[in-house]
Amino acid sequence: MVITPDNKYIITGAADFNIRVFNMETKKLVHIFEGAHKDWVMGLSVSSDSRFLVSSSADNSLIKWDLEKMERSLTLEQAHQGKSFLL
Repeated sequence: MVITPDNKYIITGAADFNIRVFNMETKKLVHIFEGAHKDWVMGLSVSSDSRFLVSSSADNSLIKWDLEKMERSLTLEQAHQGKSFLL
């Protein structure tokens, strides 16, 4: 779970491979990244400007999500092999 620095969203990742975005003020679900990963979502981090989310998974991938467009921005497969990844 992570809260965006602007306190707009609380974001959760789970064993169902999905990422859920909730509005902090209304406490309502605003978006689901369904099938975000091929395995458990293990980690979440948000950029300091609250625009991007990065998720990690037991499937060895890192995914960058655009929180303004609510869409996938970049995927890095086999992240454990030391490839670079920039926000």
